[in-house]
Amino acid sequence: MTNPLAGMYAALLTGLSDTGDFDPGRQKAIDAYVLGQGLDGLYVGGSSGESGLLGVDELLAQQAIVAEDAQAPPQR
Repeated sequence: MTNPLAGMYAALLTGLSDTGDFDPGRQKAIDAYVLGQGLDGLYVGGSSGESGLLGVDELLAQQAIVAEDAQAPPQR
């Protein structure tokens, strides 16, 4: 890593359905809320221990969605 971390980062929650499966729609809602707070970065995939409960496909899907949402201009 060539740049030191600086600023405020959030440990991002994982959007889960009522049955505990990864829910892309809920993830996008969480992302929109958190990214609209003016943070400098996100910690994705397991900040609350969910990563141990999700499959590899779900973790990859979460990371892809968050990466896409983080590239979009914030909705304020």
